[in-house]
Amino acid sequence: MNEPQNTIIIHDGATDELMSILFAASMPNITIKGIMVLNADCQGYPTSNVSSKLLDLIDLKDIPVTVSGARGWNAFPWTYRQYSLMVDLFPIVNQYKSNIPVPEPKMDYPLEKMVDKVYYEGGNSPVTLLCLSPVTDIAKALKNDPDFASKISEIVWMGGVYITKETPFGNID
Repeated sequence: MNEPQNTIIIHDGATDELMSILFAASMPNITIKGIMVLNADCQGYPTSNVSSKLLDLIDLKDIPVTVSGARGWNAFPWTYRQYSLMVDLFPIVNQYKSNIPVPEPKMDYPLEKMVDKVYYEGGNSPVTLLCLSPVTDIAKALKNDPDFASKISEIVWMGGVYITKETPFGNID
């Protein structure tokens, strides 16, 4: 079996992305080294809070959770942005260690900084990015850091909406 890949999960907080944290943590070929919440179709702070609670639930509380500052205005309607708030109400994410506070996320944290940390702490081993959101952070990191691409082994991306003449509003609905 190959060595586990040092992986950073970039997600935007819908229920499927939150559950992907649990799925990725169960895979023997992945070592989650960080989670970055992209404020796309979620609320950044509540989503990072839920992400930390999920990690705590599966005893991975030392994984840093950050919130990106790459996106400015958010075009997604509220109906798409409320899922992390609902998941935060689930009893299972609130029943364990309720007396221990959830770590505060680092806000407006650039992806290139998280990649550098994982890359250098891993002995200059390239990082896998599991991108379950728009690629805003990746694009910004490629623009801002000329060495960024050399620190990435691969990008696994779950794409979003594909708009055509037949589906002018995308393929989500």
